[in-house]
Amino acid sequence: MSIEGDLSDASLAGLLQMLCGERRKARLMVWGDSGSGTLILEGGRIRHASMGDLAGDPAAIELLTWTEGVFRIDAAPAESPQTVQSTLTSLLWKASHPDDPVARRGSRSTAMTGRSSSSASRELSEDALIALLSTLDRQVARLAELAERRQGAQALAVLEELANETLDFVAKNLPERRDSWRPDFLLPALKGSHPALELFELRNQRLSLDLPRNLVREYAREPDRAARYLLHVGRGVLTLARAWFEELAQSFSTELRRSEWRSAFAAIEQDFENALATERATEKVI
Repeated sequence: MSIEGDLSDASLAGLLQMLCGERRKARLMVWGDSGSGTLILEGGRIRHASMGDLAGDPAAIELLTWTEGVFRIDAAPAESPQTVQSTLTSLLWKASHPDDPVARRGSRSTAMTGRSSSSASRELSEDALIALLSTLDRQVARLAELAERRQGAQALAVLEELANETLDFVAKNLPERRDSWRPDFLLPALKGSHPALELFELRNQRLSLDLPRNLVREYAREPDRAARYLLHVGRGVLTLARAWFEELAQSFSTELRRSEWRSAFAAIEQDFENALATERATEKVI
């Protein structure tokens, strides 16, 4: 069964987010004034993209800039090449920030706001932000695989890595804002937002999830309980990540940039929830 529509009614980004969120295996074909293109989806990611002479990431990025045209969703072919390497979040970010000096609002070697190097805070380059999003997206994809296999201890190790990758990025790029993002400040401040944070430990300013890991091992014979617990701890990590991403957003000089960054985090947040939430993993008091 195929689904057809117009891009004026349903954006390509929205369609892809829906299909990836549902982990559908499908083919999405698009026709517009610039030609036609095809996207193959599988396992919550874009597997293949083609448009004219383009294939892989460049084709997907180009298609994501289309706002007019028609589309059709139908069954994916039995086999397709793996040409797309980036995750949907990274592709969306790249599509909205094309490689030209005007669109990027500044060169890679200077602060994008035009402030001098003596300024209190220098805005991050698009390349650095894309690198962070790509790293987190890979971790979320790995998290989804482990959660689906009910490998709770390994999934918690990925959660720990995800949190510390984000922490390292913030520490490297926002040293002047340390008082507001440091873990020894955030953990006590955010405990009321999510009780799982009480289980997190700090070791040399690195987050440790050893305690949750030990607990989830105790639930090895109770997979449903372990899945609920993983979701519980995961939402604690998400609470921390949300605070750190907001610190990054606040470092930007314009509301447009802040809004773009919050939208990027919202996409990761949705992928994160999809990775951990199964039909039986509805969070409740453990």
